[in-house]
Amino acid sequence: IERKTGFRGLIGVAFDWYWEQDENYRFVSHRGVTDDADGFAEEGFIGRALWDLPIDNVSEADWRTHRNQLEWRAVFRDLEIRRVDGAGKERYLSLSGEPIFDDRNRFKGYRGITRDITDRKRAEALTQEPHRFARSILDALGTPIAVLDQAGVVLSANQAWRTFAATHTGTTAGVAAGANYLAVCEHLGGTGQVDGMAVAAGI
Repeated sequence: IERKTGFRGLIGVAFDWYWEQDENYRFVSHRGVTDDADGFAEEGFIGRALWDLPIDNVSEADWRTHRNQLEWRAVFRDLEIRRVDGAGKERYLSLSGEPIFDDRNRFKGYRGITRDITDRKRAEALTQEPHRFARSILDALGTPIAVLDQAGVVLSANQAWRTFAATHTGTTAGVAAGANYLAVCEHLGGTGQVDGMAVAAGI
């Protein structure tokens, strides 16, 4: 009987795959939570350790740190890796894991979960290093435009948006990058309340 203390904490968040490793940290099983969650485990994945996979964003020093964590039988969370899937697309994954022990406290390996964070990393890249060409196109337009993520957070805004925000008060065009545009629309007061809620619903 294996101890399960702590694993409920790992699976208490949304995830795309769960997996197990043996005492040599080689993957021995994996399963996606949906039928289309197959981007993590491709042919040749089973029987290999994480550092044996084609991952290009982890340095040798980072791998040493991670392997030390495993040797110490520590729980690890949100290890972010980048790899190219079978379709040639860049994928970002976040792994969390915990050690497995049997009823005699003998180490049996690791088990954990993986989340696909590709969309989040792309949104962060857009925020931190805006694409100059795309921004130049947006800035050339006279209409105020903001780029939102799927939750309604403003990732960036064009020059017309910023100019309008600087010259008008009491308008949703004043919402800055990082703020939730939908939440602002839904909580407008006074005469703008109806329009704000209609805009949020439309988006």
